Amino acid sequence: MPRARKSLELHQFQGTVPEWTNSGAPAFAGGRPKMPRDLSPVAQAEWRRLTKELAKRGTLTRVDSSALEIYVRMFARWKKCVDDIERRGPVVDVSWMGSDGVERFKTVENPASKIANRLENSMRAMLREFGSTPASREAAKPTAPPLKTTPPEPGTDEWARAEIAAGRDAFATPDAPVDTTSQPVLSDEEQAAMEKAMEAL
Repeated sequence: MPRARKSLELHQFQGTVPEWTNSGAPAFAGGRPKMPRDLSPVAQAEWRRLTKELAKRGTLTRVDSSALEIYVRMFARWKKCVDDIERRGPVVDVSWMGSDGVERFKTVENPASKIANRLENSMRAMLREFGSTPASREAAKPTAPPLKTTPPEPGTDEWARAEIAAGRDAFATPDAPVDTTSQPVLSDEEQAAMEKAMEAL
């Protein structure tokens, strides 16, 4: 008799991967990464804004923290450049002393503008990684539900399967020797759960 498939919840609880899942199914559990403590206020605000939206969409995982940190620090530097451009303008006057001792002047592009352009290109690439640009949004795959950290409820079919899979007596009393001379007294619900679990094996 073929063995019944374990549920995804039981696989998650036991830390195993089902062989029957679709290759296109989510491979990573969703979750919000922890924000670094040393971010600037501007970077913190962008972290919260982006993680909130990505979590709503279901594409964020805990292991995305490093990529997020790189992006928000880059964003904070870009904001400083933008502020400088707004304050001094896209072009600035510079002066230097020539070899003849005469001070000369010329108008050049604001250095902050060049830095901002490089940062914008890098930020666009990072946002594509998160599926946060119009062209990359549809390609972002949703994550799996967060892993369950609590065991199945005792007496349920999932609980009996987990106990049997772990090689334990599903109805033994914890921290007490198993009485092999008598059969345990089971409730109707426990008996039905045990029979269902044995039939599935």
